[in-house]
Amino acid sequence: YSSQLAQVQGLIGNVESQLAEIR
Repeated sequence: YSSQLAQVQGLIGNVESQLAEIR
């Protein structure tokens, strides 16, 4: 379960970094 949570956090971080690039 913890590994799945880490995957979700990594995915969110990736999306946030992409949004930062757009801005």
